[in-house]
Amino acid sequence: MSRFARMLFVMVIVAFARSTGAMELSGADGLIDFDSIVGFSEPKSISVFRSADPGDHLYFIVPNSIRLQQNLDKTPEFSLFHRRSSAVKEGYATFSLKPFIDAEDLEAIVSGIRAADSQAVFGVPQPIMSSFYITGPEMGTTGLTNENDAGNPLLTKSAFSVPVSSIAVRASLLPASYKFPIFTIGHVFVLKGTSRDSQGVTQVIQRKFVTSFVMYGVCALSPELVVDLDTGKSGCTEQRYSRTTIMKIQQGLVLAGYSPGKVDGVMGPNTEAAIRKFQTDHALIVDGIPSAKILELLQAG
Repeated sequence: MSRFARMLFVMVIVAFARSTGAMELSGADGLIDFDSIVGFSEPKSISVFRSADPGDHLYFIVPNSIRLQQNLDKTPEFSLFHRRSSAVKEGYATFSLKPFIDAEDLEAIVSGIRAADSQAVFGVPQPIMSSFYITGPEMGTTGLTNENDAGNPLLTKSAFSVPVSSIAVRASLLPASYKFPIFTIGHVFVLKGTSRDSQGVTQVIQRKFVTSFVMYGVCALSPELVVDLDTGKSGCTEQRYSRTTIMKIQQGLVLAGYSPGKVDGVMGPNTEAAIRKFQTDHALIVDGIPSAKILELLQAG
């Protein structure tokens, strides 16, 4: 694509974004000037580089992190399948990732750059190499095969399915699994651009970037995402709690206007649902776990 065609294409995207009040990024071709990065007064979710072509007013947007893609109901596109009855407890996970660009960051950056360069246009570069990986207990570093590899991985979501080790499954099924990291998921990509050496000579180079995030256990926070293939049931490993403590919590929930079901000291699904509702209403971590903190709040009235 010629420079004129590229500029026109991106300008159309930006003009549309201006009219709708939203910034929809598209891909952009060309070399990046790695020595011309736009500086910010505080950390942002993206990095911004000028084009290596001095006649361009093109700015390359590079995401600094990745996140789990979300469904329409805001739950992450992640599922962990396992067999609870299996002695080995191996399983597999399916999930989708997408580069994260904070909308407020983008709007502020675009406004700031346009204040100094009224002809500025913006696009996301296409990596010349892209690979994903996951690390976890007894998994080492495992390469991931992108099931949606047709698009630009810095713009579109990438989907994966990967075997999960026994110990990682067991850790993921703990009700308190959100308290410690289980998986690290990363994206390694290479961009092409220019850089000047110590003599001031411009050279075409390739630069590697790495983005990643740490994933904590999901069963406590989103039990519906963890599924037992033998029974079809979702949720964490069942835990045993003091019958006296559960009965006190149930009594407190009833008095507070919640519905834990029968007050029998048994930690069943109705009691868990009532605890989750209580936690939501009191700005607590919503994990469904009958803790001493919940009992204390209930008894305090």
